[in-house]
Amino acid sequence: MNKKSIASVLALACTICVLIVVSLSTNKSEVSYDFMANYSTKGLDLDYSMSLDKTYDFSFDETETPFNLHLGKTFLGFKEELGFKESQNNYFSVNTYGYLGKYQFGRSTLELIGINDAKLFLNTPELQEKAFIANTERNKWVLRRDIKRFSRKIY
Repeated sequence: MNKKSIASVLALACTICVLIVVSLSTNKSEVSYDFMANYSTKGLDLDYSMSLDKTYDFSFDETETPFNLHLGKTFLGFKEELGFKESQNNYFSVNTYGYLGKYQFGRSTLELIGINDAKLFLNTPELQEKAFIANTERNKWVLRRDIKRFSRKIY
């Protein structure tokens, strides 16, 4: 394996570990997992190529602060905290290893979800948000058995 492949595998492994740690670090005595029954990939086409035609509403009211310190252990809280830890929420950040954007995606991960133009990705915050959602959905699908196995455990 070359250095880029190793770095991509490590980045994917770190992302998966962060998802597992965050999901396991919630206070289990207060958390109900009944909502999990509403989510399934059954019957879905599991091709994770992103369509640029699909639209998402990532807009926010400019009078409000886009980052809220009191998001708690919600998905939005996880997403914003990860973006802050990776790049201080800087969509145009490139680190010394070549990881791109707010969430510090590697080029191989971008290609895995169907984004082949790194320059377009780096200069399009909306595309970065779509990529984060697509990669998280992909990771959830990859980890679906582990999620089922650990979702009812109390530590």
